[in-house]
Amino acid sequence: MATKKEGILPSGFRDVLPPQADYEAAVVARLMKHFQSAGYARVKPSLMEFETHHAVQTTGAAGGSDDNRLKLMDPVSNHLMLIRNDFTTQVARIARTSLAHHPRPLRLSYQGEALCAHGSVLNPARQYGQVGIERFGNDDANADIEVMILALEGLHALSIPEMTLDLNMPPLTQALFEHFEIAPDVAVPLRHALNSKDKTAIAQLSGKGAPTFQQLIEAAGDAEVSVTRLQSLSLPLPAKRPLEQFIETAERIIKSIKHASVVLDPLENHGFAYHSGVTFSYLTRVQGRELGRGGQYNASATTSSVQRLPTGTRRTSRAPQRLRSAGALDAEPAVGCSLFVDTLVDSCPLPIEKVL
Repeated sequence: MATKKEGILPSGFRDVLPPQADYEAAVVARLMKHFQSAGYARVKPSLMEFETHHAVQTTGAAGGSDDNRLKLMDPVSNHLMLIRNDFTTQVARIARTSLAHHPRPLRLSYQGEALCAHGSVLNPARQYGQVGIERFGNDDANADIEVMILALEGLHALSIPEMTLDLNMPPLTQALFEHFEIAPDVAVPLRHALNSKDKTAIAQLSGKGAPTFQQLIEAAGDAEVSVTRLQSLSLPLPAKRPLEQFIETAERIIKSIKHASVVLDPLENHGFAYHSGVTFSYLTRVQGRELGRGGQYNASATTSSVQRLPTGTRRTSRAPQRLRSAGALDAEPAVGCSLFVDTLVDSCPLPIEKVL
């Protein structure tokens, strides 16, 4: 049971009461045990970071991430601090700094609470739990499939029914935007039109690229049928390689998947602003909600030579705090997945004694 009392808690925040708090903890513990048994070591990132000393950026096809972070002034340093709204960038920072000397592939797992500045119409919550994994050091299909299957097996162990794995490819959209010279002021509304499958808006916004975008939209759907349709398309040269990578991963997933149906939607890019390769999301038909999402991205260090955290936060590692010299750390390929605790709890039919 969760409750929010008007005038006591800000909009988008709530208390979680017994027995739901115990059930939530059991679901998270079950998933973390599953991830750690596969070699994903637990990390616990700091809740806050300095805005001007971000040690790591995540960059991808869309050129950045959606900034929906809460900010406040540090009374000790008088510098602006960011409160995490997602674990991926923080785990990437740890991988690229404190754990930069560890052999690759580096496998890390995490769980905890995140906060955002604004909720959405469909999900007004501004505090939410995440549990997930990140894998650093490879950008091939093997890394994608490892993460996708591991997360799916964890969801299956919770007996979540009627799951769907939805595969997407944001770099394909970006390659087509560049080929058809889509203007920056048109790119955002065109992305929205592609996500909503608004054929009229796509035709108006994409100009000579409209037939290509339309073919890709019509090719979306059940994975096996979609692969056949995608293989028959003749795309502009810059889009061929992203499409080939997407098809390769999709074919391997179709052969490997056991506990979910698979659908392909190559042009879907909602929520995948910083991803640089295949992306994916898990859905449950029963709840009609998203269980989690993930994909490939590039973790790159900034030119800051020292990783700084606000006074009073700590780095529980014996690794050197100094980074290598400016510019020494190039972008590192990574793939990860974040699962949404609230949706998991609502979707899991097991009694608590079977979750534990």
